[in-house]
Amino acid sequence: MSNSKVTEGDKTFFQKYYLLFFYLFFLILDCWFLYSKDYNNRKFSKALLMPCLFLWFMSNTAFNMRSSPYTLIVRLLLYSVFTITWISDICGLMTNLFLWSSCLYLYIVSYVFYVFILISINNKALSSGFAIYVKKVFPPLLVFWILAILYIYKLFGLSINIFNNTLYIQVFIISLLIFFSTNMLGIEKLKRIRLVFIVSVICLILTNGIYGVDEVLFHRRHSILDVGVALNNGLSQVLMVLGVIKYIQAKIA
Repeated sequence: MSNSKVTEGDKTFFQKYYLLFFYLFFLILDCWFLYSKDYNNRKFSKALLMPCLFLWFMSNTAFNMRSSPYTLIVRLLLYSVFTITWISDICGLMTNLFLWSSCLYLYIVSYVFYVFILISINNKALSSGFAIYVKKVFPPLLVFWILAILYIYKLFGLSINIFNNTLYIQVFIISLLIFFSTNMLGIEKLKRIRLVFIVSVICLILTNGIYGVDEVLFHRRHSILDVGVALNNGLSQVLMVLGVIKYIQAKIA
């Protein structure tokens, strides 16, 4: 009796990515509902995004690969991201003000888990211990800080209030994401996957930047900005998951 187990190398393009196609279908559908301001029907699109992305991750890792100590932490962190993001997506569909507001804070929590994922990958890729590549990290951080200060001043002023304090925390967390993703530029073992994480972080920055402009300056009048937020957020999530998949499959340690 022949062994029918399909290895990663034996998979066709469709077998590897068909669940991602489902995710992209629901993402495009969600963008259409946003553009047409059909918010009620988003429960048929937004709520299915994370389950599709989770199944895609599982089909490329857990279903056909043994877990190992060097990937276990990253897997658990990403499972947490899936759970928190899905809950925040559901809360964002609610009309209750408390639930809707909580989705924004849950997204920030998911960013913290992204930071821990990048820390773990940086650390595991360096056999001699964690190292900081200042010349790779500092220039993009400096550019981000300058742009962030100008952005916050333009939208809110540099006042101290609860909303702005939350925004400052968000800037700090995104700074950490930039730090640990660009630090990969100095790690040769991560050469094949580091750009995936960097672009994911860039899309996350665009997501939050467009959202702030849409919410504060235009008060959600332009649905095309909502679409921009959804597309960048979706691309950021896909690339982060893709980076983790490639990291696990490459057995970098």
